[in-house]
Amino acid sequence: MIWLIWRNLWRNRRRTLLTLGSMAIPFFLLMMLQTAVDSMDRWRSWSDRNLRFAVYHRSGLSMDLPEAHLERLSKLPGAVAVTPYTGFGGLWRGHKQFVPAIAIDAATWRRVWTEGRISDAEWKRFVATRTGCIIEARQAERFGWKIGDTVTIMGGRIPQDMSYTVCGILRDFPDPNAFFLHRAYGEESNGRPGRITMVWVVAPDSATMPVMQRAAEAMFANSPCE
Repeated sequence: MIWLIWRNLWRNRRRTLLTLGSMAIPFFLLMMLQTAVDSMDRWRSWSDRNLRFAVYHRSGLSMDLPEAHLERLSKLPGAVAVTPYTGFGGLWRGHKQFVPAIAIDAATWRRVWTEGRISDAEWKRFVATRTGCIIEARQAERFGWKIGDTVTIMGGRIPQDMSYTVCGILRDFPDPNAFFLHRAYGEESNGRPGRITMVWVVAPDSATMPVMQRAAEAMFANSPCE
């Protein structure tokens, strides 16, 4: 029986291939569409829980803001938490290995970014190490970094090489390229204290967020650093 089916299948190869193709293409499109729908559902679910918004210079991320903006944004009506980011991106081992290193305030960062997993011991080690850094697991795997390694980043946005000690691995963080260091160490090294790239603000709910965003823009309208 099987032999007869096999023989008839290949009696007319073109007909068989066209039949298989006409069956395979709809199934392929169905799977692609289902995957896209599932992905959008996951992103929508994540965005519904994500109550953060970023405040940065009107001219773009290449321009810094004064640290005074951070204090004023922390007093926005409804602000649950705020934390600063300062970009220190650079190159590792040549011009093709870009690392988006970001300086953070360890005292406030975890209040704003609740995603990601890192052990308490690793986090405490990072907090206690002035030159320490924490790296997303996928970024660490990409470059072969592990806890205890010393990583030297060639100056990028900040024209100065800086060395960091890997104190912890951050897992399941939204940004797979995350590389975080201490803002105090970055400012001390480049001699530009009191400057930040952006401020992340947490709103109490999704309905309040647009109101807070408009208030943040109005707060710095017509200022030297809008």
